[in-house]
Amino acid sequence: MSLLAPLYFLGLAAVSLPILFHLIRRTPRGRQQFSSLMFLAPSPPRLTRRSRIENWLLLLLRAAALILLALAFARPFLRQVANLSLDGVRGRRVAILLDTSASMRRDGVWEQAISKLDELLDQLDPADEVALFTFDGEVEAIVPFAEQPALHRQSTHEVVRRKAAELTPSWRHSDLGTALVTIAEELTLASGQPDNIAVSQVVVISDMQQGADLKAVQGYEWPDEVLVAIESIEPADLSNGTLSLLRTEYEAESTDAVRVRIANSPDSLVDQFFVGWAEPTNANGGHSPPYKTVPVYVPAGQSRVVQLPRPSTQEPSDRLVLTGDAALFDNTFYVVPQLQDEVELVYIGSDQQDDPAGLHYYLHLALGETPQRKVHVTVQRSDEPLGTLSSGTRLVVLTSPLTDTGFEQLNAYVQGGGSALFVPATADAAVTLAAHLEEVEHVPSGAGSRVGDYLLLVDIDFTHPLFKPFATPRYSDFTKIHFWNHQRFQFISEHTAHILAKFDNGDPALWQQTIGEGKVYVLASGWHPDDSQLALSTKFVPLLNTMLDQAAGSPVEMPSFAVGDAVPVPDGAKSTSVVKPDGGSADLDADERWFRQTDEPGIYEFQGGTVPVRFAVNVMPRESETAMMDVEQLTELGIQLGAHRTREEESDRQRQLRDIELESRQQLWRWLIVVVLGVLGIETWLAGRGSRTRTRSEGELG
Repeated sequence: MSLLAPLYFLGLAAVSLPILFHLIRRTPRGRQQFSSLMFLAPSPPRLTRRSRIENWLLLLLRAAALILLALAFARPFLRQVANLSLDGVRGRRVAILLDTSASMRRDGVWEQAISKLDELLDQLDPADEVALFTFDGEVEAIVPFAEQPALHRQSTHEVVRRKAAELTPSWRHSDLGTALVTIAEELTLASGQPDNIAVSQVVVISDMQQGADLKAVQGYEWPDEVLVAIESIEPADLSNGTLSLLRTEYEAESTDAVRVRIANSPDSLVDQFFVGWAEPTNANGGHSPPYKTVPVYVPAGQSRVVQLPRPSTQEPSDRLVLTGDAALFDNTFYVVPQLQDEVELVYIGSDQQDDPAGLHYYLHLALGETPQRKVHVTVQRSDEPLGTLSSGTRLVVLTSPLTDTGFEQLNAYVQGGGSALFVPATADAAVTLAAHLEEVEHVPSGAGSRVGDYLLLVDIDFTHPLFKPFATPRYSDFTKIHFWNHQRFQFISEHTAHILAKFDNGDPALWQQTIGEGKVYVLASGWHPDDSQLALSTKFVPLLNTMLDQAAGSPVEMPSFAVGDAVPVPDGAKSTSVVKPDGGSADLDADERWFRQTDEPGIYEFQGGTVPVRFAVNVMPRESETAMMDVEQLTELGIQLGAHRTREEESDRQRQLRDIELESRQQLWRWLIVVVLGVLGIETWLAGRGSRTRTRSEGELG
């Protein structure tokens, strides 16, 4: 026999009450006066023996009633009546989601996560299926459920333990929402299989930071059968400061200072930070301490913006470093250092650099040194061999007639991928140029323009890269540039060249021709004051620099990206590989337009183009929001929080349900109550009969 509520057996202590009552001796309370005894001296009775039980049957009946009553409340039943099998008890499919985002790099956090994982594996039933997934910006299956049939369950737990020991946190942000939805979908599909008898359980091991992305869960209908248990990790030091560079599109790169934002976490214990520039990684792969730092006071939960001077050329730097807190994973913000591109240009002409009436004078002024570029101009006379042309020459500017040998050398340079700008300032230069260009003829009109009038530029192709910077209405007005003299050309075929601009009399003013791998620009009028107002206009410097960009490869300025972002390959870069911050490289296909291996913060560099293109990658700003989120936020999004019972707990629950069913069918307590009533009836009859007997005895004695 088994009991459904054995605690009611504590009522057996009431059995002591009848025994106690039977042992108590009651003395008569009335006093009766006898006349014959009035002259005798009273003497108290002498007790010669202890109290003893006189009516054993009555005592046993009362004790039996209490025992049977306690047994009835304990709800007894006969277990052997039905032997229910527990072989069908469901196990669990446990998906462990281990956070590997950048915030898990905080001191002691990752170690706690691995320790919690070991404790969880120790608590799992050997029959439970377990799989290990990691999540940051993406979800990765380390030990998927698909491997379970090939492994013994207990050995699977050891595989999970071993694989987890090999993991390390990444630099990506935490996308908790996508991870939960992905695992829920996988568990839901598995639960729909006919042979599946397991319940679905998700266990999240994470620092549960506020910056975790939950957008994927919004609007998602969470399956009722999937429960989520949260194993949150709290670091020993909650302080965390972070920095970022503030820059708008209107701020010039040449400004003397940058704006830096320093933010402090709401639960931080420190409020004093220091920020400064640091030099690139040294040859040993270590990080050098920052240069002169600026102290910043930031209370917990607030932010401050400070002006920080740019590093000097004597102190090269590619990063901002914050010190003052223990969380180092987000204390470095990488900035692409400004590198000056040195360009070789060859000028072929007869005028002097200091002659204000010549072309060279204005060319030299327009190509002044900037932080982005330094142009080295080599002067070459047109009647001398072109021995100065080399692979390092980016652009050749020709203004004078050139010999046949010189044109052959120049043509070989252009066909090899070089660029040249022809500005025939005289009729002889125009005739010589037309003789060496295919399907181009010089028109010897004798006069370059209408007499007593000037020409304007019309039909400008603003879609061409040369004029694209002027495409907006603010800069597209060329009507203030007057041309008095120009050389007239005509094309034998309309497909000979790409005309970029015309004069308003219909003559071509500027065109481009492709020769081999290179290209040639021809400007039919000089920019000096004798021919036009071009050199004195605001359009001359950007036009010439844009042409130099097309020839030399313009320095590409790319914004800062976050770890995990896809970076577009710059147009015209022709990159073949990317150098990563750790010194390794990743090859790119010829048709590849995106680089996706931004797996760590630092400075990356596209190589293979005319000039290297560098870009910075930093930790996503949201990853720095390390304060712990309110877990109830997940409940508000519809996620079912909790944990399914283990196999042992489920077995106990089914056994209890079976016992309740057996007891409800047998209802032995009803028969016990009937017996109790019978016992009480007999006890009442015996007690009454004994009372009447004592009454008659006392009457006879009286």
